[in-house]
Amino acid sequence: MILGLKLLDENMQSCNGGSFQWELDKWYEIEGEINICESGFHFTLLPGIWEGVRLFICETPKVLDEQIDESVCRKIRLVKELSLEERESYEKTILSASEIYNKTIVSFADKNFVRKVYEESESSAWKIFEKSLQKTLKELVK
Repeated sequence: MILGLKLLDENMQSCNGGSFQWELDKWYEIEGEINICESGFHFTLLPGIWEGVRLFICETPKVLDEQIDESVCRKIRLVKELSLEERESYEKTILSASEIYNKTIVSFADKNFVRKVYEESESSAWKIFEKSLQKTLKELVK
């Protein structure tokens, strides 16, 4: 299973539009075409907002499309709401992983490698960053 974060308002509805009503530990599935930023169930590893939202760990069997800050899937469920302490722990993981990611990118860029090598290093750095965040979410689910 792939883990991520779903941001909801105080009424357990999506923060970024829509009036979908969520429940904890219930599987949801959507039919039809799935497109990032348009349709499907969206989640993130990098919440852009922390204040005034409820953060839930969610899981999906398959990501259908993704951008660096958002993923979309057909099937999803909320696993657990993060406590304030867990939110702070996850935010620290993001900051720590971001430092590693940025240092990796800068070290390759400073050596004037060709563009392709830079893009490959960026992709590898993102995989390390993503793996670190996934590990933290798995620990928080336990």
